[in-house]
Amino acid sequence: MTLGRFTVLLGLNAAGKSNSLDALRFVRDALLNGPAEAVTAHGGREEASRH
Repeated sequence: MTLGRFTVLLGLNAAGKSNSLDALRFVRDALLNGPAEAVTAHGGREEASRH
């Protein structure tokens, strides 16, 4: 999947749209600030691994 400047996610409720965006944010944060900082910023190890 390629994301453009404007991307729309469509799907049923509870289909995983928000989880997909959270995963992309986590990867972005890990690349910019390092994995340890990304885990901390996303609620710690338990919260980050829950998604």
